Amino acid sequence: MVNVQDPNTFAPFQGDCDFLDAEILHLRYRAQRIAAQADLRTRQQAEEGDDGRPGRHSVRDLKCKVRDLLEREQELREAIDARLKSTREDGTRPMLGLDRLCAAHRLDPDERMILLALAVPAISPALSEATFGDLLSAYRGLNLAEVVRLLDPQDVAGWVNARHHFDPDGALLAAGLILLEPVQPADAPDGFWHLDARLTHAGFNAITGDRQP
Repeated sequence: MVNVQDPNTFAPFQGDCDFLDAEILHLRYRAQRIAAQADLRTRQQAEEGDDGRPGRHSVRDLKCKVRDLLEREQELREAIDARLKSTREDGTRPMLGLDRLCAAHRLDPDERMILLALAVPAISPALSEATFGDLLSAYRGLNLAEVVRLLDPQDVAGWVNARHHFDPDGALLAAGLILLEPVQPADAPDGFWHLDARLTHAGFNAITGDRQP
């Protein structure tokens, strides 16, 4: 829960970088929680199947870890949203860069998270490793499979639908906010997931508030 006794809980963000500090910490908790859930599923399958070998952590330990991480993730999300509300209502402050992009291009919450995730390796490979290291091999950047994993799709439809965020005529690519490398996807559908996704200079500058070309 949001701590209403903390005077900083509802304080407006001081700017784009202050906002990104909070969102990147939230992404770190989210990545840790998703990784812990994957470990839990693997451990449960091992105990239900023929593999009776003991793991590093018991199902009970992993369930506690997932619960604790989820609580931290949700509490931070509430605090960020409270500060975002305060920032947006403060008429003396400029609009946050990510808010401007989302409004200008009608981005949905998943597309907003995609931009946040891609901002991390663009800011610093070391920051990317610290943020996503429990879940992804993120020092070199992110491919589409890794980006979509952060969206946490829950079923086949979720994975299939997530592909459309990267359609050539979709908002992210059509607006020049991200690019895919190589540009042309492989003919086989699984080749799609190996494409690297990166922020463009325009996307990076808008999100971070950096005005350098």
